[in-house]
Amino acid sequence: MVRLRVLTLNFIEYSATRPYLARLVSMEGAVANDRSEYLYHHYIEPVRSRFMPVFDLLRDQGRIKNIPAEIFYFLLTSGGTAPYGQKGVVSLMSPELASTDETRVRLYAENVAEVLINGLSLTD
Repeated sequence: MVRLRVLTLNFIEYSATRPYLARLVSMEGAVANDRSEYLYHHYIEPVRSRFMPVFDLLRDQGRIKNIPAEIFYFLLTSGGTAPYGQKGVVSLMSPELASTDETRVRLYAENVAEVLINGLSLTD
């Protein structure tokens, strides 16, 4: 669970410094074509390959719900990175979320990880 949390935190912190990635994936991923295929094979699949072994291990151990990993992926990448890819909206909604200050980004990442991992975890 710690590994999944760390992967989640790292992904959000990385995305905060590269807001163009969320926008690029959103735009280019909207249509199945050569660009979306290239993006998938060269950028998305390498990220998924880091999460999948951890996700599968936790599922096999009965520590997380039997939810498709793709749902976690989209919640993390589209929802978790939304403040960084949608600066215009977030600056109107919650200016502190628009900040790329490391402390604020870490707090945001921890909150996202908390929601995602608690929602995924099976209670003992």
